[in-house]
Amino acid sequence: MLSRCQCLNSRLATNRRSNANVGFVIAAASSSARGGSGASSSSSAPSFLLHQHAPLSSSLSYRSIRIGPCWKNVKCASDNEYHRQHRKSNTPFLTLHHPLQSKPSNFPIISISKYRHFGSKATKRLKNKKKAQLAKKELKPIKKCATIKKAIYVFFLRLHNKNKTTEPSEIADFWIGLSHVANQRHTDNQLKNHNQRHHLPRKMREIFEHTMERMPEFSPRDLACVALGFAKTMKVVEDPGKIFQAKPHRMLHDMLIVGEVEEGEEGCNITDTVDTTNSERRKEYIFNSILNVALPMLLEFEVRDLSNLAYANAIVNSNPTLEEEGDDGSTTTLFDRIAEESLPRLGEFDPQGLSNLIWSFGRMSSPPPPELFRDVGDVIVSSYDTLDEFIPQNISNLVLAYAKAGILHPALFRKVGDHIVSLEEYREFYPMAIANVLYSFAKTGASHPPLFEKMAEHIFEQKKLSQYNHESISKVVWAYAQAGEPHPMLYRKIAAHLNAIPNLYKFTPRNLSDVVWAFAEAGQPKPKVFQKVADHIVRRVGWLKKFTAREVSNLVWAFAKNEEPHSKLFEKVGNHVVVAAAAAAGLDDDDSSSELFGAKELSDVVWAFAKAEESQPRLFEMVTGRIVALDDLHSLEPRELSNLLWAFAWAEELPKPQLFEKVANHMLAELDDLRSFGPQDLTNVVWAFARAGVSQPALFGKVAEHVVELGDDGLHAFGTHNCSQILWAFESSEFVHAQLAEKMTAYVDEQMIDDETLEEESDEVLENSNSLSA
Repeated sequence: MLSRCQCLNSRLATNRRSNANVGFVIAAASSSARGGSGASSSSSAPSFLLHQHAPLSSSLSYRSIRIGPCWKNVKCASDNEYHRQHRKSNTPFLTLHHPLQSKPSNFPIISISKYRHFGSKATKRLKNKKKAQLAKKELKPIKKCATIKKAIYVFFLRLHNKNKTTEPSEIADFWIGLSHVANQRHTDNQLKNHNQRHHLPRKMREIFEHTMERMPEFSPRDLACVALGFAKTMKVVEDPGKIFQAKPHRMLHDMLIVGEVEEGEEGCNITDTVDTTNSERRKEYIFNSILNVALPMLLEFEVRDLSNLAYANAIVNSNPTLEEEGDDGSTTTLFDRIAEESLPRLGEFDPQGLSNLIWSFGRMSSPPPPELFRDVGDVIVSSYDTLDEFIPQNISNLVLAYAKAGILHPALFRKVGDHIVSLEEYREFYPMAIANVLYSFAKTGASHPPLFEKMAEHIFEQKKLSQYNHESISKVVWAYAQAGEPHPMLYRKIAAHLNAIPNLYKFTPRNLSDVVWAFAEAGQPKPKVFQKVADHIVRRVGWLKKFTAREVSNLVWAFAKNEEPHSKLFEKVGNHVVVAAAAAAGLDDDDSSSELFGAKELSDVVWAFAKAEESQPRLFEMVTGRIVALDDLHSLEPRELSNLLWAFAWAEELPKPQLFEKVANHMLAELDDLRSFGPQDLTNVVWAFARAGVSQPALFGKVAEHVVELGDDGLHAFGTHNCSQILWAFESSEFVHAQLAEKMTAYVDEQMIDDETLEEESDEVLENSNSLSA
């Protein structure tokens, strides 16, 4: 009877003659399974790759042996099971003796099976067979894929299916689905192995190139969907948080934004800064390719396709200029053509289409086409009895488009406001939608007190404002301040939320500027909020360069208006403005400021410094030089002129007669009358000249004649305080205007008598009430 080892040798010899590529995987028990330890715990059985030319005997000696999970079907067995099997079937031990080992290792054989080398033809046929079976299976839609990698693999298999040609609609659906998958939070951020790191970019590049090659075959619907898919995906992968944390996003960023994919073991290499020129060039290549195919068939586009095409280009800020020129030399843009095609067919758009269309024009068109905004508003007001068909996102985008375009459609805004107020609950209105609606009403000046009241109650009833991000918080508080809607409880709740959050690093410069401006404009003193904002700005080195000039001026204006002292903030702002002015004048080439400060911003800045009593001689000296150097002062409104003069007079800086002379000459020579100046403006002007000791008889005479012409009704607008200030200014400047002095003195005395009479009557009423109670 042959032993077990002889049988194994016989099988090896037989297979050696039949197939030269056949080997064997011998699964043997580990050494711990021998030796009568009596342990009941199971251990993995190692697998030994034994080449066919090596005969198997009861004792073998190898210089090298491959150990690993070569046979995945071998299951672990406990020590007791190995011993029982050995006693019953007399299973031989496989003895392996390594030259470096003092003793040989014995392993009882528990299984033996054939394998084929990976390079054999049979293995390749097996792989091709599996690919064919997978291609025949119905693959899941791209939107249902859990990760970007899965979406690319699924469509790549579909693209290489020899039994079926990929349709243009399937390519369009892939890009729409990819944008959806890329925006999911659960997207896998790892390229786990060598195959994914090297072959996934190649697959994605092949899909991209295939899309661009097949684009002339696309229908209008396919073109619009591909453009929308490209735009949404590019918007997602431009997010720095997703680019630098998720490697599939980085790969898409390189391909769609940068225009190249670098392959390496660490994935795509991306720096913190992206070449804007290269990015714009890549965007132009993609969307101009779509435009070249879309323009000849633009008449064939359905209204939904027109809306999607406009929406896609608006997302990526693309408004290509066409080569067609008018008689006046003006060029026609893509949005001009879309508006031309859309206007006669506005009645065919559904709510989603109207919302996307008007949002796109509000974002891109400059100047916006007023007839399109007018007609869209008329269609919505006349064609829809209610706005129940419009989801909150549609309503938000609709009114936001009008706000960005600076166009007010009273009937439309009234209809939107009434619809929102009539709703019983606002679960579908997410925080950003609420913020955009309130912001749009405030921005356009559309008055709707019930809407602001209802929204304030809704926000106040929420236990926490954690769902409101930095953008929505700043828009809400700004909207209530701009609209002049007093809701102290709302301001108190938002202030408590701002104080509770750990830091303000997510807030942009505009967010912080709008927040403090809103609290100051609404007259809501919130010292903790202002202190937190000031400390945050002072702590961040060089961050003021990211502020625009208007944001800087609004920031210090708010601190001065609310009388919130913070010397370090004002010092930092003052130095920033001076350095920015020097850079603009070419005196400091090393500094790169955020934006040039104009006369309006400088006027507000010096007013804030004077109001806060913060001394900054360099700042005032620089502002004087900038204002005097201007050709004219038409860029300054009357309020800004008066604030500028008041600031220099109140700050008690060195006398600046050339500045006061510049303003006086502007008011005398450039202005025919002073009707644009309000009572407070005129008061500040004459008071500033008098306090600074600058004599301007001609200007004082012009102001006096203007006030006299206003008559008695005009004097009531000034009030007793302003009249007293004007009388003091004329007396201090030793300028006499008998008629003005007589009128103002009589008005002030009359008001004082009326105030005394009113005080006596109130005292009498109080005494009577006390006697009755006694």
